[in-house]
Amino acid sequence: MMFLIRTLRAAARVTLAVLLALMAVVVTGHNASAQNAATGPNSNPTYQALRNLTLGSESVGVNNLELKRDAGTFHLRSGTVCFVNSVEGKVTGAVFLGDGNFILNPPASERSMLKLLTKEDEFSENFNQMVLRFTDSSYDDIKKGGSVVTSGCDAGPLKDSQHVMRHKLKSNLDSRILEDVLSPEPGGLFIAFIHGKRYNGQELYTIDPHEGRDQVDFMTYDENKFGDWASFPTSGERKPGMIGQPIRIEHQQLDTTLEKNANLIGKSKTTFTANLNGTRVVPLNLFRTLRVRSVTTGDGQPLSFIQEDKNDDAQFAVILPKTLAAGEPFTIATEYEGKEAVTNEGGGNYLPIARENWYPSNPGSGFGEYATYDMTFRIPKGMQIAATGCNRSPIRKRQVGYRSCSTPLRGTRTAREGACSARCMTRLKSRWAPWAPWAPPVSIRKPWPKDNWPCNFIPITSACLPSSTCKSRSKIVADKARRGRSWCGFRSAITSTPPCAINLGWTGATADTGRL
Repeated sequence: MMFLIRTLRAAARVTLAVLLALMAVVVTGHNASAQNAATGPNSNPTYQALRNLTLGSESVGVNNLELKRDAGTFHLRSGTVCFVNSVEGKVTGAVFLGDGNFILNPPASERSMLKLLTKEDEFSENFNQMVLRFTDSSYDDIKKGGSVVTSGCDAGPLKDSQHVMRHKLKSNLDSRILEDVLSPEPGGLFIAFIHGKRYNGQELYTIDPHEGRDQVDFMTYDENKFGDWASFPTSGERKPGMIGQPIRIEHQQLDTTLEKNANLIGKSKTTFTANLNGTRVVPLNLFRTLRVRSVTTGDGQPLSFIQEDKNDDAQFAVILPKTLAAGEPFTIATEYEGKEAVTNEGGGNYLPIARENWYPSNPGSGFGEYATYDMTFRIPKGMQIAATGCNRSPIRKRQVGYRSCSTPLRGTRTAREGACSARCMTRLKSRWAPWAPWAPPVSIRKPWPKDNWPCNFIPITSACLPSSTCKSRSKIVADKARRGRSWCGFRSAITSTPPCAINLGWTGATADTGRL
């Protein structure tokens, strides 16, 4: 601005009107830059406050304080609880230092698995430090049961928990907490990082109402003993609009370009309906190396979004301009690009890595969910593509093919068992869908030697097997799946000589879609 003023002063004949016009241009450009910054990746100020969260000055002393959270009960026998700084008036975490005990009493179906960790019939863990992250009533409950003290806490445990989530578990907890902070509805998230003394020093107990099926989970994240030991639904009343996945996707309009170097360029227009009251932050499942260029509303209004580094907690989420009530629809458009979602294996063969998230899909979608798709594909010359749905436009010289599914696709619990019968349809029925309802199978295929089908490639054919063969093969598939064997072992049972398919959906669910 100073440079502009000096320039104007040097020009003696510049009129006041011209000066005002120039200033208007500068101000307009400044506002445009500010708007772009506000709608860029990770630019939301509330998200940034959560991302850079530190301990505050508020702390309480506790003695024989009990916190019951679903199947878990925390006994804080003695010690100090220090709270984090508030964000948007909400306190979302605390550090406990002292003497504590954690008792977990999961449903009977989970006890045998948990016993593999404890070697005991009952789970009773002692700890001397714990980090809590929450959006439920934990802040008020702890304050009510404690007394104000002037002593503080070491900030190290909080920093360690942030490092674990971002770089080890690669899960964006800050984005998840933002869902509740920006919602006018009361939150229910509760997470405890427990420094256990008996079973493991790196334990994690989670209650997340936004999970679709199992909202309660207990795991250890020690590299030498990493895994889930108990996972089950919450107990008590399950109110509609308060628990489950935040959204339900209704329609996807996808325009995808695959270049010869396996770079994927995508444009998606996603129409969804809110499942929960007060939905403002929408989590989506997009492969970590597919970097989002922009997100807009259906009418082109820029939106802020979250996507951290691809090597860290890179989960994709969109911040809406308003909160949605349960049942309210909304549409967003996303542009993204990146490599590694599909790899070029040479010889014109491409191996899909991102089988269920090569476009923004609904993370953790459950069975029985439906969506319709319109898909346009732009592929290298000389390649063919097969996909679920009806062929609306054949591939022309420009190598563009278009498909659509007017009937919503759905998932099934027995997708492996149904995969063979799906292949045996004379023509694909749009009612059939793969294992994952959010991932319509898409195949880029090229002829492959009959006796050298690689394990990640599933053959498809326009000449279907006899139904009798399918019935027997279906039983083989089911038996093999129950024994945990690879689908690849079944390929010798297929008698036809089809081309080879690279499935961008779920490999076990590729079906006959005909040729474009």
